[in-house]
Amino acid sequence: MAVSTSLLIIALVAIGGLVGHLQSGQVDWPLAGLLLLGSAIGMTGGSWGAQQVSQATLAKSFAGIAILVAIVMMIHNGMKLFGGNV
Repeated sequence: MAVSTSLLIIALVAIGGLVGHLQSGQVDWPLAGLLLLGSAIGMTGGSWGAQQVSQATLAKSFAGIAILVAIVMMIHNGMKLFGGNV
């Protein structure tokens, strides 16, 4: 139940943002098309890949990627904070 409620909230916020951007005319349609294409490819590939590996492997892979992203973000923000060129 919590997952479906969360997805509903995300969808409502996204629709609100889309409506706001459409009203102000600030939609970069070529970029939106590329994002849509990339999303469709990612969903298809992810769905196929999830069927090829075990749940434990998926969980460990996701955790590893999340940790890697966190480390990169800390380094990037640390460099900005302490005056390094990013």
